[in-house]
Amino acid sequence: MVRKSKGRQKVEMVKMPNESNLQVTFSKRRSGLFKKASELCTLCGAEVALVVFSPGKKVLGELEAEKKRGEELIQMRKASQAQCWWENPIEELSLPQLEQLKAALEELKKNVAKQAEKIMIQNSGPPQFLGASSSSGGGINLPFDLQSAGFNPNMMPPHGYNNPGFGRGFY
Repeated sequence: MVRKSKGRQKVEMVKMPNESNLQVTFSKRRSGLFKKASELCTLCGAEVALVVFSPGKKVLGELEAEKKRGEELIQMRKASQAQCWWENPIEELSLPQLEQLKAALEELKKNVAKQAEKIMIQNSGPPQFLGASSSSGGGINLPFDLQSAGFNPNMMPPHGYNNPGFGRGFY
């Protein structure tokens, strides 16, 4: 059996003159480096750091852009904190800011209580009965099924009766 190709050859360790070959080789070898570093961490528990600079200097340009973006974000955050002073920790607020915050929280508490009471009244109001004429109802219109069940509104317990279910209300 005769070999037609020389197979895998050892690469001479000098900088490659062809730019496109250099970029391809760099990408493949870089990923191999990261894989080996990851294996070393996993198998041995070692802490490994790799710093790799692209021959095309792309990483340095991206790094500078990210640094600039980070500085812009810090400036935006500072401007936002100046506008939203109430989001700062309480220890950092001045006395007038604390007084203003207290008044705003008290107003919020009142509004929440009013809204909760309004919703409770809407949800737990007396049931709505359909009117039906009745001579035994003492002038009160009751649904037919209550009248036929023997319900007599004249036999209601007096106000303040302490039996559970009677005389209870909202306080």
